[in-house]
Amino acid sequence: MFHRSRYLQTTKAGRAEQWQRARMLVQIFALLTLYTTASFVMPRWAEWRVATGIVPLWPIQWMAWLPTPTAVDVICLYALGATAGAFFFVEHRGWRLNAALAVLFLHALINSFGKINHSWHPWVLVTCAFVFLPTGPWRTYPPEDERRDHFYAVIWGAQLLVMVIYTLSGLWKIYGIIAQWQEGTMTALHPNAFAYQVANRTLQTNTVGPLSRLVIQVPWLGWLPYLAVIYLETFAVVTVWRPRLQRLWAAGLIGFHIGSWLTMTITFNAQILVLGLLFWFSPFVPQENSLRQVLRELPIVKELLRLARDWGRLRGTTRSSRESRVTIQNTEGTEGTEGTENTENTEGTEEFMPSGADRRATDIYRHSDNV
Repeated sequence: MFHRSRYLQTTKAGRAEQWQRARMLVQIFALLTLYTTASFVMPRWAEWRVATGIVPLWPIQWMAWLPTPTAVDVICLYALGATAGAFFFVEHRGWRLNAALAVLFLHALINSFGKINHSWHPWVLVTCAFVFLPTGPWRTYPPEDERRDHFYAVIWGAQLLVMVIYTLSGLWKIYGIIAQWQEGTMTALHPNAFAYQVANRTLQTNTVGPLSRLVIQVPWLGWLPYLAVIYLETFAVVTVWRPRLQRLWAAGLIGFHIGSWLTMTITFNAQILVLGLLFWFSPFVPQENSLRQVLRELPIVKELLRLARDWGRLRGTTRSSRESRVTIQNTEGTEGTEGTENTENTEGTEEFMPSGADRRATDIYRHSDNV
């Protein structure tokens, strides 16, 4: 899964910068976790204490054993304290474990009012993944220490969790396209499909985004970006194994989330932060990462290039084999002709010149006559 040789920088300076970037990524994530937790808790704490419509999800089923105000106080205090501790003592696994549980409880409470907000699921998953980071102090790890590889492997695993979500979303869209095509209805590939989706969202929520009317009136403006989103989501998980693509995918998916707000007023703040941290500032992106190298790594494009290269090699091998066969045949023909000519010359010589035995017999006969 995680291959050290594939993801580590090739130079000593590059590896030092990579290690610093990886540590900063985790520390910034801990800071943002504290900030987002406080931004959720502080404005809603009093409201949650008196709420009557709470239907606790499975992580906070224990709320049934306590009065609602007490249970809410426990969750809010635990969330603030644990995430603050994880920020100040990020190198200690115990604090990171408490922060992961606190974030899980907090978002379970947020989603216990009859509606699930999926936008923060990746954040919860990454918080849980970072529990498995090695215990510090990280700055003292030698350059070739296996704990650095462990650290990188955990970040890689967090990337995998995030991109699997996007790939599942893309595959679900493709499944919908196939189902719509079989039913004979408009599919997501139709030039007007995205405009219809924006119009439907506008009617459902009675909200109009800054670009909603423009996309509805000029459908083709949203058509190609929508197709690009399907491509980006479907092959998102591939970027985990192709680090050159990570910044391109981060920019594309962040653009998708911004476009969702501009056209359908759907916010994905958590995903934008996760994509920016894990993929735009990814420690695995090579230092030398030209546009040509990125384009050659694109899903489908890379496979087509590889197929063309293999086909070219196969044709070259076949041509070389055919030329070798013709050369061998020509050589055999030349040798056969030379052999025939030599045989003919030998036969002609035997007709006019006696063999050695015949010459000796002739000499003996002549000697006897003289005697």
